[in-house]
Amino acid sequence: MTVDLHEELKKQKKIAMIWGIDDVLAVRDDLNDDQCWQVLQRIENRADCTQGITWDTIDMYCDELFPKSDEEDGETTVPKGWVV
Repeated sequence: MTVDLHEELKKQKKIAMIWGIDDVLAVRDDLNDDQCWQVLQRIENRADCTQGITWDTIDMYCDELFPKSDEEDGETTVPKGWVV
């Protein structure tokens, strides 16, 4: 049985933004799937409804859990493939 989450939410007049490991990989392609999942779980556990989830949020928790070395560290940019 397949459930269309967005259709179910629509029936209840609700919305949900869904973030996945592919989104984390867009910010930090050096992480593996398990590490990306850890980042998503940390974001969920520390959710701040006044701030929401953004690319910066993902980047912040990636760096908190899996710091980059000094030579890897650079300014945060828009994920690859995204246009501003």
